[in-house]
Amino acid sequence: MTRQLVAQCFFEMMLCGKASKIEDRFYAILPQSKYKDKINQVAHWKLNNMVSVKLKLFEIMDTKDKLTLLFLAGCNVVSSFTDQYPLNFDLGNKSTITLHHHARDLHLYYFLQLTAKKYCVIDLPSESDCNDDSFILMKPMMTKACDDLQLNLASSEIKIVCLTYFDESTLNSDAERDASNNCKLYLFGCFEKNKWMLITLKYFNEWSHHYVNNNGTVFNIY
Repeated sequence: MTRQLVAQCFFEMMLCGKASKIEDRFYAILPQSKYKDKINQVAHWKLNNMVSVKLKLFEIMDTKDKLTLLFLAGCNVVSSFTDQYPLNFDLGNKSTITLHHHARDLHLYYFLQLTAKKYCVIDLPSESDCNDDSFILMKPMMTKACDDLQLNLASSEIKIVCLTYFDESTLNSDAERDASNNCKLYLFGCFEKNKWMLITLKYFNEWSHHYVNNNGTVFNIY
């Protein structure tokens, strides 16, 4: 629990700090963290906004902290069970979550490559079949994201994927499973082109396909 509180404090200070200069939060916080060996590199980092802060964190942090940051972005909470239950990710494999980029139209596009042990998939529901208001409200954002990623939102290739933070096969009580429901990432995108974006959804009761990721499926999350 102490380790978890330290991690929460690290992310709160790094992401919500009031430093007048972006780099000042690194100078103030890194010496108190397990990343203190990076302090001499800060002057060479080009940090000018919170996007650059998060990108740098994804670059320097260990696998566990990268996953925490990603799930904070996707669901705003990481349960107090963090240190007690196995995760749906291989923490011993550095390639479980890695930061990459590519250039297109004179712009750099950053993306995370993420590999989970298990994932669930459903087809993209139509508005008439979906009673999730959050999904309907996100349709304009999804349309723009598809344009940016050169995907066709109307295509049958577009899917929604659910990635759980915990290995749910290890959770026994209703309280544990309820807590796990608050720690899930939802992605929409295309397996064929391997382009995915985070999406905010309420819990879906039924998923058409459940996969154990024996093939090492990697999700490129933009």
